[in-house]
Amino acid sequence: MKSLYTQTSIISKLKKAFFQIFSNEGNHTKNHLFDLLLSVLCLNGFSSVNYNFEHFIRHNGSNYLYGHCFVSIMLSIPVYDQGKIRYLSIPVGYRMWTKEETKLAMAADMVKEVMEIIGSKRNVCLCCDSWYPKAEITELPQQYDNLDL
Repeated sequence: MKSLYTQTSIISKLKKAFFQIFSNEGNHTKNHLFDLLLSVLCLNGFSSVNYNFEHFIRHNGSNYLYGHCFVSIMLSIPVYDQGKIRYLSIPVGYRMWTKEETKLAMAADMVKEVMEIIGSKRNVCLCCDSWYPKAEITELPQQYDNLDL
């Protein structure tokens, strides 16, 4: 069943431009990524992959696309607010796992991209859940003097 949001000219133009940006990905992956982008725009935010998947992306009832299919990276900046330190977190990257490389390799590549932008003058602390600190991730602090895990 086709949904109405895919039939407007604005959406078609956006999808065409999006597909050109991700030209190296397969059509199945591009469609999922585009649906994710469209859901963020339509729902006015991104609370979680699971929320967007359940409320927007067309699926067949399989739980496969839940958050386990994505690798994401957030930049958390400490801010002083009303006498307390809290962290302002900004998503800087989401990638869908396509089995062409491991999630650890994808995460390491994303961290390397961010480290190149941040440069060597700022100290960076890489925080991750217990699944990530192995293989490529544990090698990152050896490559960057200003990165701690």
